[in-house]
Amino acid sequence: LEFFSGGYEYDYEISAADGSVVKFKKEVDGTRPVQSSGNAAPAYIGEARAKEIAFGHAGLAAAAVVRCAVELDHHDGHAGNHGAGCCEYEIDFKSGGYEYEYTVDAVTGEILEFKQELDG
Repeated sequence: LEFFSGGYEYDYEISAADGSVVKFKKEVDGTRPVQSSGNAAPAYIGEARAKEIAFGHAGLAAAAVVRCAVELDHHDGHAGNHGAGCCEYEIDFKSGGYEYEYTVDAVTGEILEFKQELDG
């Protein structure tokens, strides 16, 4: 199942056997304009805050999360330009039999993309 709403693209994979959600993904649909803050370098929210945002969105306490990896990713073509929207935290973790992947804007803390699927 795939649909667009509010500037996002949603993808669901549903089990034909029992109707449960097997895989879920939400990402910016690419039609939203990239915001710019001029020449001023914005302050990043930091890895700890990015994880807090992702865990909260997933409905998980930090203690329930295992194998968490966080990476600050600079968009291609934006090297040296740290305007709003050019950098993201990529957060991958596992909990309760699921794998989670989140992309969080490094300046605003907005969740740009997330995916949840059964681990394995």
